Amino acid sequence: MAAHAGAGADLIAFVREPGDGVDAVCLVLWSRDDAYEVTNIVPRDVGELGHQRYNAALQDFIARVARPAATAARFEIQTTSAQQGLNDWLPAAAADALRRFSATANKSTGSSHPSDRKRWFAFLLQAHRDAGSFDTDRLVRWLTEVEGWPDDKAHDLAIEYEFGLALLNEYDRTRT
Repeated sequence: MAAHAGAGADLIAFVREPGDGVDAVCLVLWSRDDAYEVTNIVPRDVGELGHQRYNAALQDFIARVARPAATAARFEIQTTSAQQGLNDWLPAAAADALRRFSATANKSTGSSHPSDRKRWFAFLLQAHRDAGSFDTDRLVRWLTEVEGWPDDKAHDLAIEYEFGLALLNEYDRTRT
């Protein structure tokens, strides 16, 4: 894993055998500044964990490994809520713009209809104004899991999102 992470990457992997209602997983910690962050929990015996089983593995890791280590070494554990939504990832104005787009767009055509495109552009512009870092994986997950978008259309929108923000950033850079 470290060989693929790049030179100097500081990774720690924990392997959890199945039991006590927790799946067999590999949990990866990645060094970030003066902390470690759980960057992935990979199932070993199933294709996908889903939210509940992922959170169960994370809570198990915190209880069995992180909390005892934190107590001994006097460091702090920070977690996000077990359930996150759009407002956890985006400022309110951008989240509202994305919801407006998704609620009214034709899910089989994405942003290609002029009315849908106008709302999509409104979201892109607001996301750019907010200078947020809403990653495309979260966008795809929200569109498919919460809003019921087809997987291929959600990925198309994620590509448009990345391209649109890159274009707007380049435009801003060249104007000054």
